[in-house]
Amino acid sequence: MLKHASLWSCLVALAATAGLAAALGPPEDEGRTFVLVVGVEDYADLKITDLSYAEGDAQAVYGFFANDSRRPTTNESVDVVTGGSAGSQDSLP
Repeated sequence: MLKHASLWSCLVALAATAGLAAALGPPEDEGRTFVLVVGVEDYADLKITDLSYAEGDAQAVYGFFANDSRRPTTNESVDVVTGGSAGSQDSLP
């Protein structure tokens, strides 16, 4: 379950957009939508406050885009990066 209201609002907006896209039919470039979800809880920079639920929230958002029947893309076009590796170029798909 998502822990932050702002992320929940974002997911609801994305789901609404996905529902509208499904109602309008497939786009001309179907399969051209890509989703990269990033969740980082612990930051090395002390000026940035660490977060408690970012990685779990990122996994939940990834779960929607990778598995939900209302998603606007295929699961092959979705990836998630969490933790300290999110800052590494090696972690990108």
